[in-house]
Amino acid sequence: MHPNKHCPVRWEDSRPVHSRCITLGCGGAHCDPYTQAGGRLGAAYFRAELASGVYDLVATEQAWEFPPNMFVEPMVKHFIPIYAVFGQEDLGVAMCRRRFMGGATNQGFIIWLGPRGNVTQHFLSFFKRTVVHDANVFAELDTHEMIQKCRQGYAQRKGLELLEEDIDYTPNSKLLNPSAQKHLEMAKSMVKDGIQTGPFGGVAVDVSQDPEKRHRFGPWISTCHRRSQMVCITSHSVRDHIYTCDELSMAQGWPTLDLTLPHLRNTLNYKLSDYPLSVQSRLLGDGMSVTSVQAWMLYLCSHSVRRSAVSYTHLRAHETRHDL
Repeated sequence: MHPNKHCPVRWEDSRPVHSRCITLGCGGAHCDPYTQAGGRLGAAYFRAELASGVYDLVATEQAWEFPPNMFVEPMVKHFIPIYAVFGQEDLGVAMCRRRFMGGATNQGFIIWLGPRGNVTQHFLSFFKRTVVHDANVFAELDTHEMIQKCRQGYAQRKGLELLEEDIDYTPNSKLLNPSAQKHLEMAKSMVKDGIQTGPFGGVAVDVSQDPEKRHRFGPWISTCHRRSQMVCITSHSVRDHIYTCDELSMAQGWPTLDLTLPHLRNTLNYKLSDYPLSVQSRLLGDGMSVTSVQAWMLYLCSHSVRRSAVSYTHLRAHETRHDL
């Protein structure tokens, strides 16, 4: 995902010395034509290189409306293709981003141990969420210092000079520009009417967008844009809360808050909030489903085995049972 010094997760190489690396091809058709921003024109292409058989594994992420056959048909000559359609909210992550995930294993080098075709239900049997949560699951859980810093940043962008003792008590409406104030009031009215609230009454809204026209309003936090103005609203809260960067990162599945267990926090090579917003955005996938991609790659790799690592007897028995 991040082939540079900013790679967020440490992976240990457990391959035997004599084994070659597994090759992985990522990419595919442009998903923009299947999104609202792309006009849902439906025209796309699939990279011929990915279907040519030069890779051991192939993975792709697309808009959830992406036609499965556009991925499956080019791959069947050399690969066993699979796909699933799910959202981050299905994985127990407080983010909403429904995607099409495709995967394929090269029949000449890899044995696929799972079902074929649409594997959504099989995939979710391993990763489906077991926790019920709302959009406010990590709201106000950052340190007081970071919450103040976030609010002070909004005040400065609006040209306000706030004393330290006033930062906590300044209404959010005064920190936002007029358009965002209007959207916040619209969202509050929708929450009051019980529209799209979660099981505990929580709602997250990107107040830079009109909540009646865009998808960035609902019981889960929408796509994690670092420059968005994400606000949490609950029907029982004294006031709404502007998310800090680390609260948004935590909601998307990254161990960024102090409440995280030390051994989980140590999986990161750095602290996200130490980097500029542009770098944070890139590490979180620029609004894409990084956590969904990670879960999909775990599923794809954990159900694949090198043919060279399996004896002929075991291979024939497996092929008989699963009709490979």
